[in-house]
Amino acid sequence: MSAFLNRCLCMYYCSNSLSFRASCDDDLASKAEEGAHVEDPDPGKLNAELEMMIKNFQYNTRLFLRAVRDSEEMKTILNELVQVSPMSVQSLGDLHLPLSVSRYEESVPQIILPEGLEKSKGKLMEYLLRFRRSIFADMLTTPEDKKRSKKYMREVLANLHEAQTKVNGLTKELNEIVSRNNEEVKRTTTKVQSLQGEIDNLKRYLEGRRQKINEEENAKRKEIEDENNEKMKKLEKQLADQKTDHQKLIESNQTEEHGERATIYKKESELESEIGKYDQEMTALQEEYDTLDEEYTREKKELNELEERFKTLEEEYLKIMEERRLNEERRQREEEERRLLEKAVTTIQAFWRSYKTRKLIRGGRRGGSRKKK
Repeated sequence: MSAFLNRCLCMYYCSNSLSFRASCDDDLASKAEEGAHVEDPDPGKLNAELEMMIKNFQYNTRLFLRAVRDSEEMKTILNELVQVSPMSVQSLGDLHLPLSVSRYEESVPQIILPEGLEKSKGKLMEYLLRFRRSIFADMLTTPEDKKRSKKYMREVLANLHEAQTKVNGLTKELNEIVSRNNEEVKRTTTKVQSLQGEIDNLKRYLEGRRQKINEEENAKRKEIEDENNEKMKKLEKQLADQKTDHQKLIESNQTEEHGERATIYKKESELESEIGKYDQEMTALQEEYDTLDEEYTREKKELNELEERFKTLEEEYLKIMEERRLNEERRQREEEERRLLEKAVTTIQAFWRSYKTRKLIRGGRRGGSRKKK
């Protein structure tokens, strides 16, 4: 715990130096805004004051550490205040540490306070933790950053001196402009007063003109009201006549409507009668259609059966016709062959008869010649 306090106080030393510089900047800026003359700060004087503050702070820190280092009461208080336990419901949400230090166990990245903690102890712990967070942030400032900060301070002081010079010049110009504006305001005031007198005269003239216009307007309004009353009477009379005509028209329309309703009722009765007849005819036609549909279905079924049988018979018929065609072709071939054979036989017989006849003739000639001898 003492090591933790040592680190905290050392880091607080750095934060005090930056706080002192920031306070100087704020004082200079506030003076510049108020328009006061800002003198150039003496760097030697500032450094001497800063060194004195550092020495005083280090001395007080040593005294504090000697008193707290071996104090059992301080350890007991811190153990009662701080519990690293996720089961507690009260915690401080502004203790986010940089990643470069939060990975160390000593940095205590998560601090949770007990739920039943006293208010004074809680405030003390909150201040200590905020002090610790500020020290951690300041300790992360590198020497290069400090050098840049000093350089920036010198530049800021130079800019402030230059700005103050410009402000003084502008203030002088402003005073001259204000004096000129005061003279212009006086002239403007005189002119405004004269214009105000003219405005008052114009108001009086306008008031008289307004009264005259109101009188003329009242007379004209009365005349218009009289004309409107006459027109209203005429319109009321026309309205009464129109109402009478409207009532007569309503009565005639009602009479015609009754006649039309009677005609419509008669037509509706006839239409209902025709619809009833149509329904009866359609019922009879539906029954007839159902009967025809049943007959059609039955005949269709029979037709399908006959078609199946016809297909079988057709196949047999085609086979028979094919056989007949083949038989006919065979018969024709046989007849052709028989005709050709008969023709050949007839030819052969004719040749044979002629041959026998010639032979008989030759034999008769030979016998006669023999007899003659």
